[in-house]
Amino acid sequence: MRASRTTGGGLPDPEPVVLGVSRGLRLVGTLLLAPLAAGIALALLAAVAAGDPGAPMGRTGWGAAVAAGWVVSLVVLAGSVIAMGVLWSYRVALDERQVSWRLLWLGRCTAVEEVARVEVLGSRPRSIAGDAPGALVLRGRDGEVVATFRPSESRWPAVLAMLTEWVRRRPDLVRDERTDALFAAASDG
Repeated sequence: MRASRTTGGGLPDPEPVVLGVSRGLRLVGTLLLAPLAAGIALALLAAVAAGDPGAPMGRTGWGAAVAAGWVVSLVVLAGSVIAMGVLWSYRVALDERQVSWRLLWLGRCTAVEEVARVEVLGSRPRSIAGDAPGALVLRGRDGEVVATFRPSESRWPAVLAMLTEWVRRRPDLVRDERTDALFAAASDG
């Protein structure tokens, strides 16, 4: 990796980062969940069309088994649809001015000025060279978690470069030694 003009060392130059569910996981998840959801929906529609709630189960009327089947079917159907929605909607974006996230119909955008601190949480063994942070957490003014980034993220070097730029511009974001050490090491490369 080339040395960066802004952050120094081996980090890439800060650039906007968009994180989400990988294409492969989206594809596999959709290929598994869509037929399941469609099959359940078709069976429930067949029961409604037949006018008999037990028809898809080879029974007639409402019994305990039919009621349990409907409950399980509706829960699995809702879970499948929600899971596909999460696969396709989850997104975190980080740039020079803000961090934003979206999940289904929920979302939030937080400007860098509204972030009170960046902190390292936990650590995990990385290599003989040392530990990696368990996560980098951005906290708002009231201490609420605004965003969390982990070294396992596919674009971790870009995330770290962007947050290093945030810290360069706003040193007050770092309030503890572990976090300071991480950003110092990232800046030095």
